[in-house]
This record gives sequence, C-alpha cells and structure tokens, in this order.
Amino acid sequence: MQLNRIRLTDREKIHTPLGNSIGMKLGQWFILVVTLVLLISPNTFASTSLGVVILPTSLPGLIMDNPGPTNGPLSGDTGLVSGLIPYVVKVSGSGTAYIRTWSDSKTGDQVSIEAIESNSFSGMATAYQGIKQALLSVSGQVSVVKTFSIRELPNAIGTTLVDKASGKKVTAQQVAFLTKNTIFIVRLDSQVGHFQPIDAEKLAESQSGRALSLLPNAPNSFPWYIVWIAVGLMAIGMSAIFFKLTRKESK
Repeated sequence: MQLNRIRLTDREKIHTPLGNSIGMKLGQWFILVVTLVLLISPNTFASTSLGVVILPTSLPGLIMDNPGPTNGPLSGDTGLVSGLIPYVVKVSGSGTAYIRTWSDSKTGDQVSIEAIESNSFSGMATAYQGIKQALLSVSGQVSVVKTFSIRELPNAIGTTLVDKASGKKVTAQQVAFLTKNTIFIVRLDSQVGHFQPIDAEKLAESQSGRALSLLPNAPNSFPWYIVWIAVGLMAIGMSAIFFKLTRKESK
C-alpha cells in the first residue's frame, strides 16, 4: 500500500513558512507588550478602599461611631469633619472621601480621621495647599492658638484651635498631611483639654504609615502614555517583519 505524496507548489512552499514566521513573531511581540504593561507598576491597577486605609482604632477609651454620617464614605467632592468644631473641605475634580470618628460619651472627647482621594495627583497637591491655608485662616469664634510641626511628616501642618462659640472652651488639635494622592485630616476635640499636640502628632504618624503601606505607589489614573508607546513599538516591529518577509516572497 503506497501513500499518496502531496507535492507543494513553489508558492505554497513560501506561504507555509511565511505564515508560521508571522504567527511566531506576532506571538513574541504580544508577549513583549503584555510584559511591558504588567511591569509598569505592580500597584497601578490596585484600588484600596479609603475605609481600609483609615486606622481601625484611635486612642484608648474612645468608641467608634456607628456607620453613618460620621463613619463611612462621604458623597460628592465635599468632606465634612463633624467634630465639635466642624469645617468643610472641598476638593475640585473627581474625588472620594471617607470619615471615621471615635468618641467618649462621658467626656465629649472626639477623634476623627478623614481621607480625601483624587485621581489627579497635581490637583490634590493644589487642594492640599488650599486646605493648609484654610486651617490657618479660621474665623468667627474659632481662633488658632498655635501651630506645630510633625517630625516624621515634613509637609504636614498641625494647629491648635479654640472655640468659644457654645459658651464652653473647646480645644481641637488637628493635623493635615498629603500622602501620595490622598489628603488626611486627623482631628482631636476635647472640652476638658485631654488632648495635646503630641497626641495628634502620634496619631497622624500612625495614619501616614498605614497609608504608605496600603495606598498604590502611583496615582490611580492609569499611565496610558506607556501603553501607547508599547503599541507603537509593536506596530513598528510588525511593519518591519512584514516588510522583510514580503521582500523574501517577492524574490
């Protein structure tokens, strides 16, 4: 029994290795582009909830508020720190905000941590400068007693505020700082002066450490320019391959 031999024409002999070569080269370029995109930054695709980033506990003796206006996400671009001396922070552009508050019903002491995040790092840097000015330019019955620095957070601003509007002297120690693309505001309010600047400093440093370990290494906005560069390289490579193989075929 004889097997029929299939004879390839000259054109078929060219097309078969040509197709295999094109498939192999395309596969190699596809793997290269995917690898480049994945190596941009392992944390580029990461998205961490601000509720996870904010410290789970604050100071001893304080109980976390129930989920609601003072413990949960804040809607829109407005973040309201609802302490004994409330104030409002507005962030332009697309952003998210989250607040967590602990309190002592017996003394009236209250601690709150607010995080405001945006996809624009440059926008958050500008917003942070506005927040620093706002914290130093309070009005009405609220006055700034002093400012203090945070040793481990050079870009932070700490202020001691006093409010006499309610007839009671309420002191607030607060620290604002910018970490990556997120603004944090740590606030300690007390009617009996339980809190000192050092308490706000320690709490802010703890919050900064947690944020640095959990927040992505880059702003959440994806660096699409790197993808376009990779696609451009792939297109150039494919064009070179087709040009080279076409010249071989024409010969």
